[in-house]
Amino acid sequence: GYTIEQIFAKLEEYEVCSVESLRATAREMDFSEEFPFLKEIQNPTERYYQLEGYLYPDTYEFYVGENATSVISRFLRNFEDHWTDEYAARAAELNMSMDQILTLASIIEKEAYGTEQMYQVSSVLHNRLNDNSGAFLYLQCDSTAGYIAGIPEDVLAGDERVNFTKLYDTYQRQGLPAGPICSPGDEAIQAALYPADTDYLYFRHDVNRKIYLARTEREHNRNGEEVLRVNAEAASSSEG
Repeated sequence: GYTIEQIFAKLEEYEVCSVESLRATAREMDFSEEFPFLKEIQNPTERYYQLEGYLYPDTYEFYVGENATSVISRFLRNFEDHWTDEYAARAAELNMSMDQILTLASIIEKEAYGTEQMYQVSSVLHNRLNDNSGAFLYLQCDSTAGYIAGIPEDVLAGDERVNFTKLYDTYQRQGLPAGPICSPGDEAIQAALYPADTDYLYFRHDVNRKIYLARTEREHNRNGEEVLRVNAEAASSSEG
């Protein structure tokens, strides 16, 4: 669930290499010859980081002062090893690309608490994406709005920041965001590929991370009232 920025900060913290060198390498180096799956990305110019989502989350051992190209290649090689033929076949069944699945999985990673919720959230998102009524053109996921907001102001500012926000915020952009918003783990990827079979179109959480699913806007609004009640009780209890 880390973003590239968070991964780079962690690598600098452990003196593997600097954030600046990692950023520059991620932006300027073409890794697609070594990793052809990157050529499937259809909209590289729309993305803040083309490699966002592809630095597979795992336990790694690096050298202090390691070359940034070597570090990023190791992440990408691990992703390549984890994206199986079964995953590719299932994505094709869903009429989705690997990149679309990874983007969806990154939202699931950020929006769900625990494995069961991942499959439920995936179901809601798939149902919205596949709806033909025109009523659910926007996924409206808070996590996508927060992606650009999480990038430091000294790194991204002004009109460029506004433009990238429009490309990722699913309250403003129809369908999926321009690309992944974090590095999803294998459970989130599997949930994106195999959503629960439901007809839910809405979800929300209370402060205790309980999920509330709904089929209609009316049910969703009732769930909102319940969430407010639960959150108020929790706040009152903590103050007491």
